[in-house]
Amino acid sequence: MKHLITAALLAIASPAVAFDGSCDLIPDGGAILIGSNHVGATIDFNESNLGVFASWDCEPVTVRGGVYDNSLGNTSWAFTVKSEFVSLSAGGFNAAPFAGVAHYPGTGRHEVVSIKGSDWIGLAGLEFTHDDVPVFVQLFPGDQKHAGYDYLVSFGLRWDF
Repeated sequence: MKHLITAALLAIASPAVAFDGSCDLIPDGGAILIGSNHVGATIDFNESNLGVFASWDCEPVTVRGGVYDNSLGNTSWAFTVKSEFVSLSAGGFNAAPFAGVAHYPGTGRHEVVSIKGSDWIGLAGLEFTHDDVPVFVQLFPGDQKHAGYDYLVSFGLRWDF
């Protein structure tokens, strides 16, 4: 099911990956991942997930890539695409789906969301922001039976260059 959700979100975002010329090599913004909370966790996870990310506003998507300390206590890197054309906005609050991949060296192949038994894992969820507050919150689906948590919430700071 998670693979289906990830594939669907990537399919939604993929037409924009052709980029309309609004994307530069120089990032438009950045983010610092601060931490996470594995809600309903039955095993211990590292909840201090410090990381740094660069982002590119490539209308109608935002592309983000960076490196961070993952929930298993190892260094990982990830790339995501956030949809701006399948999003909700009201009163400055924004919610948008995102999907991508992360590399979990040496451990990814053991994760439920591993891509074909590799150390690459699929990512998909919703990102919440506010126009006037430099904070982001991401919500990922979980799997208590296979992954040991109900859902994952990550959070951090974001800014435009």
